[in-house]
Amino acid sequence: MNDQPDIRNSAEDHYRHLATHPNTVPVASLHPHTVAGLRIDDLTLQIENDYRLVRICTVPEPYDCWPDVGKLLRERGEIVVPWHQARRPGYGLVLAASTRGIDDVRGPRLLVPHGGGFGQYRPWRPLFASGGCARVTGLDRDQLMRDGHVRADAIILTHVRELHLLEQTCREALPNAVVAGCIAFDRLVASLPYRLHYKGALNAADGRRTVVVTSTWSPRSAWGFDPKVFHEVVAAFPA
Repeated sequence: MNDQPDIRNSAEDHYRHLATHPNTVPVASLHPHTVAGLRIDDLTLQIENDYRLVRICTVPEPYDCWPDVGKLLRERGEIVVPWHQARRPGYGLVLAASTRGIDDVRGPRLLVPHGGGFGQYRPWRPLFASGGCARVTGLDRDQLMRDGHVRADAIILTHVRELHLLEQTCREALPNAVVAGCIAFDRLVASLPYRLHYKGALNAADGRRTVVVTSTWSPRSAWGFDPKVFHEVVAAFPA
């Protein structure tokens, strides 16, 4: 909202004199909802100790209403700039895990999926007024293009199969695509040496098998289809 006061931050030129290092490059991260923010956290872990960068967070408006992401960011000490202010400066890098607000900020835009990848089919989405359903993905032209231009300068794909899908759905975006893998999967692989540490934290370091059950959202997910699925898995194991 425009009635929010400006926040002093060294990402803007007229506040640049406040920076400890005056030649830092401003980076903006977009947080339209918590799930996108979690993936942004994955990215910022890679740059948080780089003194050459100064980062601000912002919650794009006006879009679908979500729980107060800005409050969560402020509680952990992030610099949260109001949306009207965040659109003013140009940035050296814009981090986004959703297309919400990506067209309204200036600077090279890096777009990553906030789920398991852009290539997931979502057949439950309604097809406008027809009442039918369309098989859509995060790589469809209406997701990646605006006014004849690709919305992101770099679109991060999880594997080469997504590149083949992009060739079918939006060829214009192919030059912007980068097959870089999944940062969440990479963390799992990197954590393999710490399995015993994690099992100890779960009180399961005595040789017992650890079972992890997860589900995505929507009525078509495992939990959406059967809300008792987690209880049933627990009940299937010995006490």
